[in-house]
This record gives sequence, C-alpha cells and structure tokens, in this order.
Amino acid sequence: MTCKFCSQKQDPTQGNDFVFKNCGPDAGRQYQMFRHFFGIQDPLTISPPRAECPNYKVNEFFNWLRYIWKHAWDLGPTVSADEQTCSMQGQSIYKTRCGKFKRIGDGIQTDAIADDGYTFDFYFRNEPVAKKWISAGLSPMHARLLHMFEIFLDLYHRVNMDNLFNSVKFSIAAANCKTKVLTQGVFRKNSRGAPPIVFQEEVTGKKAEAARGTVKAAVLKGDPRAQGLIVASCFDQKPFYMVSDVATKVGWNAVEKKVFSHSANKKIIYRFLRFNISDDYNFQMNDNDITDQLRLEYRMMSKSRNNKWWWALFLWGFEVSLANAFRMYSCCHDLFQITPEYSHYDFVEAVAQAWIDPVNYWPTRHWLRLALIDKNSNKLRLSEEKRCCMPFTDKSLCPDNGSLRKRLNNTLNHMPEPVDKSKKTQCQLHMWSAKKGAPTFDATREKPTGSRVHVMHCPSCHVHLCMDCFFSFHNVENLAAIPMQILGKSK
Repeated sequence: MTCKFCSQKQDPTQGNDFVFKNCGPDAGRQYQMFRHFFGIQDPLTISPPRAECPNYKVNEFFNWLRYIWKHAWDLGPTVSADEQTCSMQGQSIYKTRCGKFKRIGDGIQTDAIADDGYTFDFYFRNEPVAKKWISAGLSPMHARLLHMFEIFLDLYHRVNMDNLFNSVKFSIAAANCKTKVLTQGVFRKNSRGAPPIVFQEEVTGKKAEAARGTVKAAVLKGDPRAQGLIVASCFDQKPFYMVSDVATKVGWNAVEKKVFSHSANKKIIYRFLRFNISDDYNFQMNDNDITDQLRLEYRMMSKSRNNKWWWALFLWGFEVSLANAFRMYSCCHDLFQITPEYSHYDFVEAVAQAWIDPVNYWPTRHWLRLALIDKNSNKLRLSEEKRCCMPFTDKSLCPDNGSLRKRLNNTLNHMPEPVDKSKKTQCQLHMWSAKKGAPTFDATREKPTGSRVHVMHCPSCHVHLCMDCFFSFHNVENLAAIPMQILGKSK
C-alpha cells in the first residue's frame, strides 16, 4: 500500500503525483499508524459483552449510518430485502463461508433493505435480535427483517424477497407488524407453509412439455391476521413456488420483446405470456443487486489482504455510503430532468479528490478557515476572490454551460449568509449590470447606487449579492436582457 503514496518518478507504475503532493513523503507511515490506532468507539467506556454488542468497535458508526440513511431518502412503495456481503480475507468468528456461491467471496453478511439501489437499512447477522420475535416462534433471520420493517415511516410497503427469507408464517407476521408490510417472492415448498394442494410433480421430457404453464393457487381465507395471502405454483422448466400478500389476482401478463428471427434475418416483436406474480417480482427484486454493483465497481478493499473484521465493516459502510450518495445524486437529477454532470466514475473521483485536496477541490468546505492555511504548505492556497467570489461574465452567467449555471438549480442551498462587515463588499450583479448598461463605467472610481446595501453571500454559487438581486439572480435565465431593471431596483 505504501507504493501508492510514491511519486510517479519514484514508482512509474503505481506512483501518483497528486496523492504524493497532498499526502507528503511520510504518508505511508501515517497510513500504517492510522490502521493500527484507528477507532470509532469511545475509549473511556467499558466494552460490552460480545453477545450483547459484537460490533462494538464500529457500533457508533453504524448507528449514525442507520440514522442518516433513513433521513436522506424517502422510501418508495416497493422495496426489496436481501443479503449483502462484507468480504474480508482475515479470520473472524463472524465470517460466513459463502465463496462457493458468491463471486465476492467469504465475509460477514448483513440483511439489508434497499430501494432502487439505495441501501435504506441493514442488520448484521452477528448482532443479537429482539427476544419478542423469537418467543413468537420466528427465526433470528425473520426477527432481523421484522425489526427493520417496524422502522418504516409509512404503512403498507411492499417488500420482495428471495426463497431464503419467505415463508407463510413470516408473511403473516409482517402483515401484522406496526407498519403492515406486504411481502412477496419465491419460496421453498418444504417446511415453509405451502399447502399440499399447490404441489406439482417434477417431470422431464414430454411430460414436462405437457405440464408447462400449469398453475395451481391457494388463497388464505378465514384468518383475520392475513386475508387474501396467495400461495401459487407455476410449471416452467420445473415447478416454482411463490407466496404473495401483494397480488390481488392470479393470471398471465402479455409481454412483448424484440428477438432476432433467422428466417426474416431481422429483429421481430415476439409476444408471449408470463405468470403475473413472477413478472411483477422479477422487475422489483434487484434493488440490492444495484447497490452491490455500484459498491463493488470501485471498491476500496479489492487489493486488501488479512483485514481485521472491524476494518472490513468500516470500509463496507464507507462504500455503501458512497453508493447511496451517487444514487441520491442521480435520482435528484432525474427528478428535476437535469443532465448529471458526473458519471459514476467521475463522481467517485471527485469525492476522492475533495477528500485528498479540499483546498482546491472542495472550496465550499470551511471557506472562512481556508485563509489560515500557511503559504509555505505543500497545498495550493486560493485567493479570497477565488474562494468566495466567482467571476461575473456573459460566459459564466450562461444558463446552459456557464460556471454559474447552478444558480438556477433550486435543489441547492441558496440561503443568504452574512458577509464580513469589516470589508467593503458589494453586489456583483449590480457591478456587472452597470458595466452592461454603460460600457464606459469605471468600477474603480464609482459604485452603482444600492450595490453596498444589505449585501449577502450565496453559499452554493459563491457570489456576493444584495437582497434585492437575490431573487433575480437565482430565477432569471437571461440576465443580460435586464441590466437596467436590476439597477432600477436600488433607486
């Protein structure tokens, strides 16, 4: 890992001048010290018993993630529940041997609720569960899910799950929890509560061709805890079984897709029927898979070996937070029909650059404190104008590709902030309008009327504006058409 902190001259293959310049020549040793002495828990508290809090070293970090992830996302009506694996190469009693079935390999597993690639909540499998669910005859796996269900802010969310989680008893328990969750998904016919009337014999050959499309269904009636729970089986290549508290009917959906025809030598529209419960389930089940894809695309632990279990858990939370941030970024742009500025790679790169060199790549963070940075440090110091005041030109004010185009983005924080009263700040929009309205205007000798009255700072656009100009600057696209109107507001 220390080779990553070398300059490209020292290590032409893996060296990085940007990292070397900002982290310094002793970065490798600092990284090793950070790994050895890293800790999130309060060192003054006594460690609880392992049975009560097995993830004690990262428990405060997890509590914050659970809090902030829930408050940052409005959960949709349909979500999915599945496991996520925090892979690790080291030794731990919490490690699950799943490398035979999962490409990511062995690791510590967690049950997670995800919505469109955003991880909303999680519950690690090594953590203890509430005794009220165990005393009700449910398994620890179902107890973890019901604990997360009861934290939902709304009623009647629909949750899709695979055959590891589903059972008739669990569906009834979920429908009767505080948030009335409706579950759906494939499940195993044995020991999961499936009625024998929906069983289908597994056959092959011509018998399988004759049985294809056979549907058997049963509806739970007379039980006040779950009215209308459906258990159905459908014979495709072989019979599969589904339980649904969401579906209101059992039938077939007409589906179309383009396939290549060898006889016509082109793509044609192929129409066929699909079992309606499985059709709905297949398009709603991949929320956790999207999260895993985003998290593992640029994962931090791809080259790590023999990690401590708490270090692997910390980096897992870090990676999922980064994936959640990108999903929020993408969905926000889709909501307001704005073209995203960053792709997934560009987003991750921009975040990394901002962490490594916040002076140049994160100028909005603690912008008042940046003036205290020593000139002789190895970081570039930004001038006061560059940190606080973006330049006002016709090009920068262009609503399509100007550097100040974000002034029209109402999803950003444009709340006015006070400026330093010791400095004679002036409204930049007034100064620009005066130059537009009078080409002979000399900004060094005269100031337009009202340019120094109630001047505030926009934290997102990094400009100084008077209160009269705040609305026009953040709402009018073509400011070049109204320079005299802006000047007239101050009279």
